[in-house]
This record gives sequence, structure tokens and C-alpha cells, in this order.
Amino acid sequence: MIRAIIGICSGLISAMSALFLGLMLLMGLYPIPESVENGNHDAMNLFIASLADGAFIIKAATHIVACFASGLVASIVSKPYKYQAGVIAAVLVFMLVVFRDFRYLYPSAYVVCDLALSAIAGFIGVLLGSNR
Repeated sequence: MIRAIIGICSGLISAMSALFLGLMLLMGLYPIPESVENGNHDAMNLFIASLADGAFIIKAATHIVACFASGLVASIVSKPYKYQAGVIAAVLVFMLVVFRDFRYLYPSAYVVCDLALSAIAGFIGVLLGSNR
């Protein structure tokens, strides 16, 4: 049981590392203007509408890698409960992706592709990790 908890925590740590790396890359290429405040949803929605397609590709790729990494690492570290720990870690990261995708007004095609590919990547990570 302890190993499963350690597996879930290590999967979440690997996912957060991937998310932070992708966020640093995204903010380096497409910085948020100073006029956009953190709590101002209207200004943030206008900023998101003005973003190039590359920003959405980077953001989706970051979410996909994070879901995959969390499922893979949690499944590999947790020996007796490989499948369960991997699914728990991947679902926790997927819930974060769902929250981030529905917080502001993103394009519909981006939201659908991001959610579908993130779920598939998390499941593939669990399957690959549980077979090791």
C-alpha cells in the first residue's frame, strides 16, 4: 500500500515537472501582457483569442506529456498495484487538464483534441508502465 502511494506521488511529481516545463516554454514564446490581470476573465479571454495556433499546440502537447508521464511513472514505481496507481495518477492529472481547459474560453477544437489525446496518452502510459 505504501508503495502505491509513493507511486502515485512520484507520478504526480513527474506530471507537474512536465506541466511547469511546458508552461515556461509557453510563457517564453507567448508572454501574457502586463495589462491582463490574474482575476480578469474578460481580458484573459481576449488574450487567448489573439494567440497563435502554436500556443495551443504547445499547451496541448504539455498536457499530453503530463498525462502520459503520470500514468507511466506511477505504474512503474508501484509494483503490487501497478494498474490502480497508474490510473489514479493519470486521472488526477486529467482532472487538472479539464479544469484548465474550461476555466477560460478556448477554441472548441483545441478543447476536444486536448481532452481526448490527454486521456488516451494517460491510458497508454498506464498500459506501458503496468507491463514492465
